Amino acid sequence: MFEWGYWRWQIIRCLPLGIVSAFFFAATGWSVLEANPPKYAASARIVLERNVGLGGTSKAQRTPEEVQHLQVVAHALKADFSATQSKAAQLSADAPFVANIESSRDKPTYLKIKSTMPDATAAIALAQTLSLRAIELSNGFQQHATDLAVNKLRESLRNATARLATAEVDLRSHSNQAPDLRIEELQDQASRLRATLRAAESKSAPENPEVAKLYGELATARGLYSDLHPKVRLIKIRIDKAIKQRPAGQTGQDLRFVKQRMQDIDAQIVASKDHQATADRLNAAVSSAKARVEAADDRLQAAMRANEANRITLKVVKDASLTGRNPAKVRVAILATIGLAALLLAIGVAALRIRFDAHLRRPRDLHDTLGLTPFATLPDLGPSLG
Repeated sequence: MFEWGYWRWQIIRCLPLGIVSAFFFAATGWSVLEANPPKYAASARIVLERNVGLGGTSKAQRTPEEVQHLQVVAHALKADFSATQSKAAQLSADAPFVANIESSRDKPTYLKIKSTMPDATAAIALAQTLSLRAIELSNGFQQHATDLAVNKLRESLRNATARLATAEVDLRSHSNQAPDLRIEELQDQASRLRATLRAAESKSAPENPEVAKLYGELATARGLYSDLHPKVRLIKIRIDKAIKQRPAGQTGQDLRFVKQRMQDIDAQIVASKDHQATADRLNAAVSSAKARVEAADDRLQAAMRANEANRITLKVVKDASLTGRNPAKVRVAILATIGLAALLLAIGVAALRIRFDAHLRRPRDLHDTLGLTPFATLPDLGPSLG
């Protein structure tokens, strides 16, 4: 026979203790849960691609250089993030993100960025920002390496360009000083003056034997040498001295004027030839400078194409998204578990209190304790009938 009255009384007696025990257990569990707020994890994946040669085909196999490049990017990303945080955040041992390299043979190499934040939106935003920053750092490192590789070539190109500009300025300055007449025109004038001089000398040939002899030597020398030859000039000087020793007439004055004009034209011809030689030399210098500029530019372009062909490219293949179980659902499950555990604790405390209670509460307790069998029970009539 089930003793409803006895068990109802035990439940009422143990209920406060069970409630207190369950309350303290639930409060402790809630405090622990509040001390560890839920954290949302978000991750993004970045793939490493590299072009082989000039064909532009992507390369999937890993190399130590590529893995080292990703390690440098990961360390720089952590340093860059630490530099933007406050001093208190820098002293914290737990970083809000991790950057891991996923690499295997004959498969693409990935950089996985995983962020952990108390808010889901903040976690996704941090992972997305860090993935874009990793691409910026990678491009910056490669651009710096490219600049170091081509700086000497750029300096060589600047020097060649400066020499070309100097040579062109010298050539323009020299061209502005060109003579009025060309060499062919001056030589034509000199030929006409020589013909005039020879005709005048043949008409006014003196009867002096010495002068006649000198004219004969002059004719012989002209047959062998040009008029600018020292021997021909010496004979002309001797002829002039011999002519000056006799009275000078109108014909002698005319001849001296023609000779002076011939000397001026000869000087102009020599100056024109010197100017032409200098112009040829300056043109050769300009051509040589242009060739050096073109060669330096070709070397620079070839080096830049080679760097571009071997350039490492990082590309986001998986945008930032939440990973793992939803912390809100996990939190609800934990709260339900705490409530169930608190209820079981209350039941356990009540059962232990009833189990270890040494008082005689019912006739069965008398039999179990003393071995006596009661034959009647007196009800409790209360204080009014006592």
